[in-house]
Amino acid sequence: MTLTKMMHHRLMLGGLVVFLSTGTACWAAGAARGSGAGDDSAPEGAGGGIANTSRQVRVPPARPKVELPLKVGQRAPDFSLRDRQSNLVRLSDYACGPGAPAWKKKRQVLIDFFRTDCEPCRRELPQVIEFQRRHQGRVQVLMIALLEEEDGAGKLDRFLAANPLPFPVLVDAYETVAKKYIASGESVTLPAIFFIDENSVVRANFVGLEKDLEASLSKVLAGK
Repeated sequence: MTLTKMMHHRLMLGGLVVFLSTGTACWAAGAARGSGAGDDSAPEGAGGGIANTSRQVRVPPARPKVELPLKVGQRAPDFSLRDRQSNLVRLSDYACGPGAPAWKKKRQVLIDFFRTDCEPCRRELPQVIEFQRRHQGRVQVLMIALLEEEDGAGKLDRFLAANPLPFPVLVDAYETVAKKYIASGESVTLPAIFFIDENSVVRANFVGLEKDLEASLSKVLAGK
């Protein structure tokens, strides 16, 4: 099923719906429950997969007003996910809050939620890479990848092989982190970016394609 000249499309993710902002064709698909899952990726009682729900398509506004569960000023929930080399990565490895040991080097964190079939996620990615380059040592970028239904892990691996990234790519195979950060009712929206300070407090969040990520975060980076 295709719809041309639409701005968004909606994907069912095992009980969640994903809105993918796009300026081209829209189509419906599902999410995989693939390999690469970390501690948060496989909730207790989860088996080898989760049954897909029926696909639906709808066209929300060009710049959707989304009520995210995690708001600016709130403490970001910690998580632990596996990267593509099976290393366990935690948010608290970087943004560890006021109770962290004195020896631990704290950093600000930019979290980029991504999926390989999200065209605006791909369009935004060069900005995220440049942001990491400019602020390396001060800010750690973490990409959290959701998986497509058909061969999601394979598609992600092929994308990363063709497009090596200078930051960890963490797989949220069961969308447990996505539900904490970007769920709105039964839906999540992509692209989505969170900027978290070294004390694990959310300082900014963006839903939809950012035209100038650096400018959007300039005040936060300046401590304003």
